[in-house]
This record gives sequence, C-alpha cells and structure tokens, in this order.
Amino acid sequence: EMLSESFLGMALTLQERSEYMRNFAAHVSHELKTPLTSIRGAAELLQDHNDLKPEERQHFLSLIVNDTNRLKRMVTRLLELARADNITPDNEVSSIDEVLEKLQKQYATENLSIVPSSCNLPLARMSADNLTTVFINLFDNARQHQATIVNVGLSVQDGFVVIDVQDNGTGISTANAAKIFTPFFTTRRESGGTGLGLDIIMSLLRSHGGNIKVTENSGGAHFILTLPCA
Repeated sequence: EMLSESFLGMALTLQERSEYMRNFAAHVSHELKTPLTSIRGAAELLQDHNDLKPEERQHFLSLIVNDTNRLKRMVTRLLELARADNITPDNEVSSIDEVLEKLQKQYATENLSIVPSSCNLPLARMSADNLTTVFINLFDNARQHQATIVNVGLSVQDGFVVIDVQDNGTGISTANAAKIFTPFFTTRRESGGTGLGLDIIMSLLRSHGGNIKVTENSGGAHFILTLPCA
C-alpha cells in the first residue's frame, strides 16, 4: 500500500510538472515571438527601402535596439527563474535582520525606505544570497510602482518566520491580484517589465519549504511570505 501511494504521488508530481512545462513553453514562445517579429519587420523595411527619410530610418533602428534590449532582459530573467526552479536547498541559514540591514543602505540611495519591525528572529532556512534575491525582487517591484516606503513586519509562527511586506505604492487591482503570479504577466511591459519577478520569488520560497501570497490592502501592495526557521 505504501509503495502504491508512493508511485501515485510520483505520477501526479510528474503530471503537474509536465503540464507546467507545456504552459511555460507556450508563454515563452509567445513572449519571444513578439519582439522577434518586430525586429524582423523593422530590419526588412530598412533593407528594402533605401529612400527612407533619416527620421524614419532612426525610428526603425530604435525599434530594433529596444526590442533587442527587451529580449536580453527576458533571457536574463528566464535564466534566474531556471536557477530558482532547479535549486537544491542546502543547510545554509541566514539572518533576515542582517539581510534587511544591508538592503536598507542600498535602497536609501534610490529613495526607497525599508522599515523592518524590531524583532529578534531565529535564523531562516535559506542562504543570504537567495533571501537577498527574494527581497530585491519585492523591493524593485515596489519602487517601480512609485512606492517610497516599504514596511517589513517580522514574526514567528508554528516554526515559520512570517514576513509581512507592505508598501505605499500604486498597489494591485483586484482583477490583477489573481494573475500576478502567472509567468510573464506584467503591467509594465512598455517600460521593461518581464513579469517573472514574483515567479522567481515563489520558486525560491517553495523550494525551501516556504510560500508567498498577496493580501488585499487599501493602499499599496501587501505580501505575506513564510520561511521555515532554522
């Protein structure tokens, strides 16, 4: 009976993984196809029309450069997501207080105040590098949505560190809240958003036994993160 349950669990896991890969491949194909089509169209126009005015030529060259940069950002984020998806948790632990202290100094130069609650927490079961990646993705999202302050509440519950992150930015609409963890979903596509930041956070947290969820908030974005205590 135990062997049967084990095989059933493994089969379900493989099925879910296979479905995830199919959906992800479809998303990647769509996201890459759009800038590639734009680049090809602009290049063909430049190649076939030698009588273009200088401003027209410059316009198409700018399209090529912008879409090339978009592809570069997307490939970089995809590599980060692949690393997060395939990470193998080790025995590293880190101090959330120390990580936040370093990020406070970093974001102070970018007009974003990180305000953690005062709490003597146990160490979290995640390396400082991975924890820094989680916070940077959250804080960058907040800054890009006009936030100037991010409050970080810290507590311990049932063997987990609970991290309550609230900012004073433009927030997340009710309609978008259900889609923000979908790969490639972004409201900032025109300004360089790839829609992979929250997916990277979720992959890192879940691989370490944690999780993230969005919570309704009257103003700004509000996320609840959990990580096992060391």
